[in-house]
Amino acid sequence: MADLHKILKMLHVSVITEKVDRPINMIRERWVCPKYRPDDYEDCCRMLISFMQYFNSAWTHTSAKMPEDIAFSRVKNILENKGGFVQVVKDSLAGREGGIVAVLDMITEKMKDEATESYITYILNRYVNPLEYDSKVSLMQEYINEFAHVLPGERLMSAYEMASNFEGLINFHLKWIYSFRRTIT
Repeated sequence: MADLHKILKMLHVSVITEKVDRPINMIRERWVCPKYRPDDYEDCCRMLISFMQYFNSAWTHTSAKMPEDIAFSRVKNILENKGGFVQVVKDSLAGREGGIVAVLDMITEKMKDEATESYITYILNRYVNPLEYDSKVSLMQEYINEFAHVLPGERLMSAYEMASNFEGLINFHLKWIYSFRRTIT
């Protein structure tokens, strides 16, 4: 049976920092950017591909090198959501907005977000059997009992209703807690 306290303890910000943020930050710090400003588009692409290949090998603890096409596509997809690949490359070439170093930091932040999401999904699916609805209902009842004092009483769903989207609820709870901690620290 799922234990809310055990799950929330494994999803505590300090645990995620230790398991995700710290290792990814170390990977980023260990990759030394050859220069602040790439010479041209090709040089910029080479540096981005090299970083992604290094990151992938370090994160997965393998010596296998990520193929260039996959590394480039991965970087391009990440940067499309960060102001557009073309604009980010232009800024790197001109040395604006922090240059290539800032681009690498953007990629690193996205990798942290994805790794955090993967870790949360792992914990929720590993410790709460998605096939046992009664277990999810029990977990949500435990959640209601624990957090009723901060939940909107008049619109509060039942544990049965909450169980149908317990992953979404736990993710919302974590985001709420993390944002609250950021405002008081």
